[in-house]
Amino acid sequence: MHGNDSMKLYKEENQLSRLGIQMAGERLGELVKSGDHVFLPGSGCVPVGFLRQLLARKEALRDVRLCHPTAWGPFPYGKPEFAGHFRGLSFFLSANARRAWADGWGIDFVPVRLSAISALIEGDLTPVDVAVLHLSPPDERGYCSIGPYCAYMHAMRKRARLVIGQINRHMPRACGETEVHVSELDYYGELDEPLVAVPPVAFGEVEAQMARHVASLVADGDTIQIGRGGIPQAVVGELGDRRDLGVHSELISDWIVELTERGVVTGAKKSLHPGVSVATISDGSQRFYDFVHGNDAVRFMPSEYVNDPRVIALNDNLVSINTAVEVDLTGQINAESVGHRLISGTGGLLDFALGAQSARGGRFIVAMPSTALGGSASRIVAALPAGTAVTVPRTLADIVVTEYGIARLRGRTLEQRMQSLIAIAHPSFRETLEREAAAVYVRQR
Repeated sequence: MHGNDSMKLYKEENQLSRLGIQMAGERLGELVKSGDHVFLPGSGCVPVGFLRQLLARKEALRDVRLCHPTAWGPFPYGKPEFAGHFRGLSFFLSANARRAWADGWGIDFVPVRLSAISALIEGDLTPVDVAVLHLSPPDERGYCSIGPYCAYMHAMRKRARLVIGQINRHMPRACGETEVHVSELDYYGELDEPLVAVPPVAFGEVEAQMARHVASLVADGDTIQIGRGGIPQAVVGELGDRRDLGVHSELISDWIVELTERGVVTGAKKSLHPGVSVATISDGSQRFYDFVHGNDAVRFMPSEYVNDPRVIALNDNLVSINTAVEVDLTGQINAESVGHRLISGTGGLLDFALGAQSARGGRFIVAMPSTALGGSASRIVAALPAGTAVTVPRTLADIVVTEYGIARLRGRTLEQRMQSLIAIAHPSFRETLEREAAAVYVRQR
């Protein structure tokens, strides 16, 4: 059945206005038609059931765009057999999308900060035909929750021609700016499935050593932002003796459960939203999803607010903790590519670099192992290779950490930066870096 015919049928069956029409959850995918740009939530809140229905209609659909940043779970439309039927539009490549990108199948990429995705939508720079919301069941007032993934959800549903709600009893009723009334949906249906579980990332001794250095830069009462991966997970293990930490972070995961239950995170000293942990996206285990359900001490707000550098800057003593692919000797930070090969995206890294720079007592930390490729390549380089993305310019570089120590770059001369970064590079690369620095950055004196 064609998408337009489906909508006509359901309207005739219900004999209601086009707002808030309930239908069988197993038929939600029939509402999409060829040529539609379909926006979806990402991370752990991907509506896998809806996607499964949609992909099953492959032969009936052409040129459907599936738009989202990081999306965990299966990524089948990146395979050649879906060419011409479905194509992804990503704002941040997740690991399951990298092969599709590298092979040239099934996905396009838009460079953008997380804080600016809603502006692209609102300005019609990225069209939205269909918005799919993954929702908790409605309460007695008819309000559903979009769960622990707020990001650009409100912008996309306000701009979309058609708003579809997948109601899922497994979706936690997250607090914050997450409510959507069933009357704001065009069609909705019940389709239950567990959320995509994302377990904490394992880490080794190198990450543990970096974590000890990073933790030394975090004081009682600070507000923290922690990114994704093994290094942030290792940092959490080193913060057990801190008190009254706050959270203002684009992403939260199982680490916030651990730090809250241990009394480390209370938000008591926060200058913005005291007593409340603020985020815009999330993923984690079932333990995490249970933790955020109905928990008013954790609030999800749109990314254009949470990641706005001006809002970030209102958090006194903000400590932003992230990782990167490599850093050059002047402080340029690459967190999204290996040369020309794209592996992630800008995400919120630049947002928090800008915000931390302006926050009273703010610190912007990039922690990364000193080497890559089994120790054969240095992550601290004399110059970024051709085609490399500069995610954060050197003017915003602040603190870089490896397992060998801490390099403070903010306010330092180029020569001082080079010395500090070479000192925390792997010992086997320091002599080479000294030689390359002399060749690349030589000056007439």
